[in-house]
Amino acid sequence: MAPTHPHWRIVSIAVVTVLALSSLSLGIAFGHSAVASTAVGPKTVPRVYSLDPMNLAAGSIPVGSAPYAVAYDSSNKYVYVTNEGSANVTVINGATDKVVGSVPVGTNPEGVAFDSSNGYVYVANTGSDTVTVINGTTDKVVGSVTVGTAPHGVAFDSSNKYVYVANEDSFTVTVINGATDKVVGSVSVGDYPEGVAFDSSNKYVYVTNDGSADVTVINGATDKVVGSVPVGSAPMNVAFDSSNKYVYVTNYDSNNVTVINGKTDKVVGSVPVGSSPEGVAFDSSNKYVYVANLGSDTVTVINGKTDKVVGSDPVGVYPEGVAFDSSNKYVYVANYASDSVTVIT
Repeated sequence: MAPTHPHWRIVSIAVVTVLALSSLSLGIAFGHSAVASTAVGPKTVPRVYSLDPMNLAAGSIPVGSAPYAVAYDSSNKYVYVTNEGSANVTVINGATDKVVGSVPVGTNPEGVAFDSSNGYVYVANTGSDTVTVINGTTDKVVGSVTVGTAPHGVAFDSSNKYVYVANEDSFTVTVINGATDKVVGSVSVGDYPEGVAFDSSNKYVYVTNDGSADVTVINGATDKVVGSVPVGSAPMNVAFDSSNKYVYVTNYDSNNVTVINGKTDKVVGSVPVGSSPEGVAFDSSNKYVYVANLGSDTVTVINGKTDKVVGSDPVGVYPEGVAFDSSNKYVYVANYASDSVTVIT
């Protein structure tokens, strides 16, 4: 049975005039990675926030429609944002935080990951059951790989140079050889897999299963399942903290983050965060973990050394994806209903 949690994403698309001119708004609602219904409401305008005492939200960048996920390309220092509503990827120059390009991809792009071995960016297109391959040097599409049904999360395994794609409706993970961009395997996981992350310390791949409330552990050397870890309700995304070797899982319905010790694959803690946490990322510069709370329009900051919350800051409307840019030490947050990316310093 499909998950029944109220995971509705709303993006407002409008024609707006100001100074006493009339405005017209049209909302499109998405439910569990698929178009669900239409709603009418006011336009959501990208917001710019001033610095708070923790020096968090620093600015906002307009992107495409319904931005979903974010990835950082360490080869060109660019940030890639998937826009589910406009079926493209916005390219941001991390040095200037200016948009430098837009790349058309498949239908309903969601997950995105950078492969440091070939300099390519991989985009999971939930609506077209494919992965678009973008050359990070030219920002041109160089291929498309057919995967399972409703691909969602994507991660790169630097140990074997493979790309792992969670197929939400197939209950599988597709394995792509980054050297050839050919499918080399498929791994059965839990119910409705969502997020994927690679743990460089043990060479394992962690997959969150929304429907079965657990995390599947895959050995990247063999592409065999070696374990399953129970977590909170409706786990969405996952990130690896290289400083403490812990894995952090956002639980959408539990409003918390499960902490897994990568050495033992045992749960060692749970951290309360905001409402309906989605995206999560590790900042290697300060050892903090950033969690996007879709339901409360905030980002929770967790100290990876103590697993205590050290801050929270407002961002855009319905924050989904998060990524850390190691070149400028900024954190980028995709705001699904604001059509913007918030920059956190």
